Amino acid sequence: MASMLAFIVFLGAAVYGAAVPALHPTTVFGNAPVPTKDSHQLAPRQLSGPSIRSFRLAAQYAAAAYCPLDKHGEGQLVYCAAGNCPIVEDAGARLFFAPDLPRVSDDALIAIDDKNERVVLAIRGSISRPIRIHEPGDYYLTISSDLCVGCAFAWGLEDTWLPMENAVLESIKRALHEHETFRLVVTGHSMGGGFASVAAARIRRANNGEFADITDLYTFGAPFFGNNKAVEWINDIGGPNFFIVNAQDFNRFHSNVTPVYAIERNFDNPTPADIDVFAEGDMLPTSTWWSREANGHYFGNIAGCKAS
Repeated sequence: MASMLAFIVFLGAAVYGAAVPALHPTTVFGNAPVPTKDSHQLAPRQLSGPSIRSFRLAAQYAAAAYCPLDKHGEGQLVYCAAGNCPIVEDAGARLFFAPDLPRVSDDALIAIDDKNERVVLAIRGSISRPIRIHEPGDYYLTISSDLCVGCAFAWGLEDTWLPMENAVLESIKRALHEHETFRLVVTGHSMGGGFASVAAARIRRANNGEFADITDLYTFGAPFFGNNKAVEWINDIGGPNFFIVNAQDFNRFHSNVTPVYAIERNFDNPTPADIDVFAEGDMLPTSTWWSREANGHYFGNIAGCKAS
């Protein structure tokens, strides 16, 4: 019982930013062995080249959400002072802001990407209103949602999202009506991925499902965000979902979504051969090595602006 409690305390600390004890004193990120899988429980699935390009683009927008931009300056080019979103910068992506609409939270970035024909909502991992846990088990505490019958989101996610929802929806609606052939990408890293999951689910339901089929969700190292009913709903309604994890990331331990796209090596610049797709019933990556630092490595140093 004591060991189980210690493990739960570790999970809560890892996600919410407290100090995390090292698993092994010699663990060094980047030098860990490649995770192994039981071939009887996993049918390897190869990722396509176009898919990995879309992963890299979404990751760089998630990176940009950490950067200190004037997110209420319409037409400002999106850039990353840490140099970790070159594809976004090369595309000439610009911030979307309409002065006659409600102000969107500084925790969210809405951009227009003409080159890739995307409207993008990116939510940063460090939200200005912190989510606090009172007991170790609160991390898995879920709060009922009106999204669907039986749906519940992880404690703190939906009630933090709701105050910004109207402003985000109004801006996204305007942007998509002005760019009718574009898709909507919703993305976020770590806890931002949790918020992005809630956001994508609610956007798909909004306006009688007007944008459901063109809303694509990408998360990077996101933690548990809702119960199985919520996961089932988000998988069944609207565009595709891409839940991407670094195989050495501690957040891989507590995710109930499928499929999972696991980057098993070359985390900063993976090729399709470095990523396996795990469907329901498959074994997840089983590396005995993990690193908190790994949570920051998704197609580059995804939280680079946070540290700069």
